[in-house]
Amino acid sequence: MLKSLSEVENVFVEGVSVWRSAVHSVLLPPPSDRISTSEAAVRVFFGGINFGILCFPFAFRMAGMVNGVVFVIAIALLNNYACKMILNARNKLAQEETGRPINTLPDLAYAAFGSMGSSTVGYLMFACHFGFAVTHCIFIGISMAALLKEADGYSWFHNHGHYEVYVAFVCLWGVGFCTLVQVADTVSIIPYQRAAVVAMILSVLVTIVHGLMYPSVCDDDFLIRTLCRVHIARWETLPVFFGIAIFVLESVPVLLAIETSMEHPDELSAALDTGQTGQTVLYMLVGVMGYWIYGANTESVIALNVSGVPGAVVKLLQCFAMTVAYVGLFLPACRFLEELLDGELVHAFYQPLGPVVETLGSLAPKPAKTLAISPFKMAMVVATVGLALAFPHFGHMTSLFGCLVFAVLNLAVPPIIYVKV
Repeated sequence: MLKSLSEVENVFVEGVSVWRSAVHSVLLPPPSDRISTSEAAVRVFFGGINFGILCFPFAFRMAGMVNGVVFVIAIALLNNYACKMILNARNKLAQEETGRPINTLPDLAYAAFGSMGSSTVGYLMFACHFGFAVTHCIFIGISMAALLKEADGYSWFHNHGHYEVYVAFVCLWGVGFCTLVQVADTVSIIPYQRAAVVAMILSVLVTIVHGLMYPSVCDDDFLIRTLCRVHIARWETLPVFFGIAIFVLESVPVLLAIETSMEHPDELSAALDTGQTGQTVLYMLVGVMGYWIYGANTESVIALNVSGVPGAVVKLLQCFAMTVAYVGLFLPACRFLEELLDGELVHAFYQPLGPVVETLGSLAPKPAKTLAISPFKMAMVVATVGLALAFPHFGHMTSLFGCLVFAVLNLAVPPIIYVKV
């Protein structure tokens, strides 16, 4: 029997995403059966941290210093209000007999709108994972191309244009990703994810400290001045800022999973306020300091502002972290495909092969299934690589996905569900 769409799409959101689980495993103690309110606040804080933080200084460059601070706070408040709409809707439905536990956002959408609602939210969450993967490809290509161009002619890449080098690295990493998504699983990738979390944090610290310790890129008069002149407000590029901020400031998908694990679920609202306040302060600090240190020179990939040996270290650390995170983002999608391959829909798709598929399935069901989903995995990788080649700008693609997908999931879906229930 074909599994219901509501069951299939929940594969994407069992508990928290693979990457966020890795963050928790590094920065938090092992979870118990029930967590306290303070632990929940810490999980809300780290559950909303993603690689979008690396282009937040660029977002402030697009908005201006005062605009950036004001609108980050405004978007954070909107996100907090949307999260509380989700909690209120879940609490209201929990008092009724829905016939199905509500542990994830698709569960809540199913209770409100049935299979259609669950399907829509499930595909939105898949689109979010896909958006993360595309931006990771762009980030890796830009960083590695810049790293190689700084080297003194060790290869033919040095004599080619930046875009050609970028294309070569994105394609090279794409080939590697096609292999990694075939062999990786949740258990085997955990140690690398822990190392990737440490690498990301260390790279951000090195970037900020390096900018504070060395003469500023804005030092045009040969005086050591650490901070640059910055715009107070910029309006013509403000939409780019909004997309990035919405992409980065998102906690809705992990909220219900945290509430389910709490000892006192009724206290999640307080934990939510504390965790999201910490998130907002962290993002503002990174945005303000990054923009203030590098000014109009602030790149969409902040690692490009650091040169020399520190720059090489930062770029390599961030590319390693992005590579591991990319593979982790594909694990839910791969499980989604495996669920689909158990259904009548895929059986009908492969029906022209007739007895061959049946024989392979009866002799070795698991290898046959693995072989069947491999082309789908590679097709998803090729799609992310293709978009990365077509739109080689980390900040603008982050903003685009933030406006088109994350805004709908984080700011539109919660009030729609709240009004319905």
